[in-house]
Order: sequence, then C-alpha cells, then structure tokens
Amino acid sequence: MFARAFAGGVAAIAVMCFGHPRAVHAGPITPGNLVIFRAGSGTNALSSTTGNDVILDERTPSGTLVQSIAITATGAGTKLITAGGATAEGALAISPDGRWITFGGYNATIPQASSLPGSSSATIPRSVGILDTTTGNVTLTTTGTFYNAQAVRTAYSSDGNKFWTAGSGFGISYGTVSGGTSVLVNGTGAGTNMRVLGQYGNDLYISTSSGSLSPTIGLLGGNPLAGGVPTSNNQLPSIPLQGGTPTKSRYGFVFLDTNPSVPGLDTMYTVDDSATSGGLWKYTLDLTGTWNAAGSITGTTGQLRGLTGAVNGGNAQLFMTGSGNTLWTFTDSSAATSTLNGTLSAFTSLSTAAANTAYRGVVLVPVPEPSSSLMLVAAVAGGCAAWRRRRT
Repeated sequence: MFARAFAGGVAAIAVMCFGHPRAVHAGPITPGNLVIFRAGSGTNALSSTTGNDVILDERTPSGTLVQSIAITATGAGTKLITAGGATAEGALAISPDGRWITFGGYNATIPQASSLPGSSSATIPRSVGILDTTTGNVTLTTTGTFYNAQAVRTAYSSDGNKFWTAGSGFGISYGTVSGGTSVLVNGTGAGTNMRVLGQYGNDLYISTSSGSLSPTIGLLGGNPLAGGVPTSNNQLPSIPLQGGTPTKSRYGFVFLDTNPSVPGLDTMYTVDDSATSGGLWKYTLDLTGTWNAAGSITGTTGQLRGLTGAVNGGNAQLFMTGSGNTLWTFTDSSAATSTLNGTLSAFTSLSTAAANTAYRGVVLVPVPEPSSSLMLVAAVAGGCAAWRRRRT
C-alpha cells in the first residue's frame, strides 16, 4: 500500500489579504497515477520574463499520458502562470490522503515584459493552485503582497482550504482560501531559500538550500498543521545540514515505510541538483531514532528536483524529474536493507518533455486503504457525473 510522509525564533509575522478564489474544471485523477507540473504549452519558448502556461499532466506509472489540465492564464479573476526558465519553481505537494495537490505561480497574463521572480507582488501577486484529485477541480488564490521580488517555489494544502507557501525569500506564508488571511513567518538562522514542502504522518517538512547551519530536509516545529504557524526548522538526527563537502542542493523528498522492524516512516529519499553530487540519496531510520546514510546514485548529469514514490512488495518505486527534462523511474529492491549505488544508467526514462516545455514537480496519487476506498469511489463517481454535466 502506498505510504506518504526554523532554528531560531519567529522574526516577523504579518497579515495580508488574498485575491478572490477562482476555479478550473477538469476530470478526476485516477489513484495510482502520477501528476506532473509542466511549464509551457509548447507554443512559446520557456522564459522567466514573458512567463509560460502551467499544465498538470496525469500519467500512468509507465508514463502514458492520461489527461492534461491547463491552468487558467487568461480572463478575469485569479490566474496562475510560471517563470518557465526558473528550474527551482513548480514543485508539487500532495496531502497524505491523496486528495489535494498544491503548487505555486504568478497571478499574471502572458506575455509579461520583465522578470516574473523579480516583479512587484503588489502588481503581480503570487498565486496558489489547489487540485482536488477526486473531481479534477482546481482552486486558484493568492498570497496577497508577500514574496515581493521573490518566487513562490512550493505550496502545500492539507485539506483544500489551509495552505502554506515558501520560496526564494521571506520564509513561510500560511493562509486559508475561505478566510483570506496569510501569516508570514521568518525564522532567524533558518535559511530563507526554501524549496519543497511536504507532509508525512502528522508533520510538515521542508527542504532548504542556504544558510550553513540550516537543515537540508527539516521538520517544521510548532505543530503548524494544527495552528498554521511554524516556529522552527529542526534538523532530523544525522541528516546533513547545509555546508561541507560534497555541496548539497536538495529539492524533493519522500518518506516511506519499508522496514517492518522500525515503527512508522523509516526510509527517506531525496534528490539533489548540484553539479558534482546531483542525483538520488537515501537515508534509513534505526531504532534509536537516528537517520543513517544508505548510499546514493549520482553523477555530473544527475540534476534532479522532483521526487515521489511508494512501497510495493518491499520495493520502493520512485519517480523523478529534472535531469534531461525527463520523467525517470527507479526501483530500490528490498528497500529496508539495500544501499544505493551505481550510476545514473540505473534510471529508466518514462517520458521526455516536448520542445518549449519542461517537467518540474511530480507526485504519485496514492491508492486508498480498503476502509476508505468505497468513499473515494463515491466521490469520484459524483465528480465524474458533475464533470459530464459541465462538458455537455
């Protein structure tokens, strides 16, 4: 069955207003399939100045395209486009139940005349998109005037209403679609160059890439999933901090339960896009609560940023995006005891993005536990009926 998983005090808290939410309609996502953030429709060259369309591609685990959901970039109301040349943007995050997929962008039309990441957030607010996988509907909202001259690289929603965002500066923003408020939290010494958010178990994690003492993959303290506001970014025992050798540039990560002898989520994979040690890294949790390095698959062409995966029969099936603008897969056999090694040739290519497009984040929609499968079937059936009514 598929499994999902700041040092210093609060330096600043602010409250801002959101734009009005807007909905996009598509078809439901099939559990067990992948969703990929695709930058660009293929019509125009990828550009962080003019901007590009955002398309969410649903693909089977073998790479076959099922549907493409075009996110609104025109008309009245909130829009969401991406800076097509910004490889750090476009992360996807999925709730543990597989219902909500969240991502960030810019509330603007195409073309723009100057850098989107450097734009004024008062003129171009940063957008958040939340996809309901059971219906295919996408809700768009904004983060008010936060992230001025900065990018929203990652967004996460646990329930389709509450959401968190983080990016190249300004820490973490929290808000609700219904409430229209956002709280911005900057942690002293925490590192503000943040990359990917993700919930595993009852905890919220984030990857960062700056600050010599900031965690590469950190656990956000203060119980943010209950109260909204993270108060610390805590190192996981023995997971490397920034700095040192080799250079670390971590992006996506996934926690899985592979070892029946260790309670809970006991295996963590993360991807890296650094020039010398880019690729896939593995850590395993022991009974003392310490994470231990369990090998890597790296190379000078292994710049990876998106990562998702699941456990199947004791093996970890992983899916990655980044290097070569490709969707890759890799099976870590007997994941509870194995050590990663070898070269990038161990990865299998499933799909390569077309010209003038790029793959960014990727998530796997989990197959529900048997106790919840009937509820999901009912929800999907209702969503399909509503979708047919909208399309006829």
